[in-house]
Amino acid sequence: MQYNIRDDFPGGSIAVESILEDRALIGVDNRDSRPWFYWAFKVCGAAGKTITFDFGEDLIGYFGPAVSHDLRKWHWSEPDRFRSDEKDRYSFTYTFSESEDEVYFAHNMLYNVEVFERVDFVDKSILCIDSDGTPVPLAAMGD
Repeated sequence: MQYNIRDDFPGGSIAVESILEDRALIGVDNRDSRPWFYWAFKVCGAAGKTITFDFGEDLIGYFGPAVSHDLRKWHWSEPDRFRSDEKDRYSFTYTFSESEDEVYFAHNMLYNVEVFERVDFVDKSILCIDSDGTPVPLAAMGD
């Protein structure tokens, strides 16, 4: 069964060039903007596989990819799962356990609206209502 790479979640953004058995060629989806570093994707159906994600250019942060199983808790890739050497300088390899059927990877740890709404150290209110009738949130931190 072939695994797939998707970006259908809040913050998801990736351009998949090709998927091979143990290597995926991927790049940044600039979405009509100037080229930049941001990427985030999830892999489904790769339980038990080892896959190298090849960007072809230097788009991986200093700590390697951020990894999550639920879009809420994130950690930097474990040292034995992130490889950066001269040959694979612009790729990372991840070994999926038998129970890892859906894993999220990102340039940085993602924080979505649901996570933001749960934090208690930020005062949240409504700044105004826009012309479409949608409330515009206001976040206040500190004094």
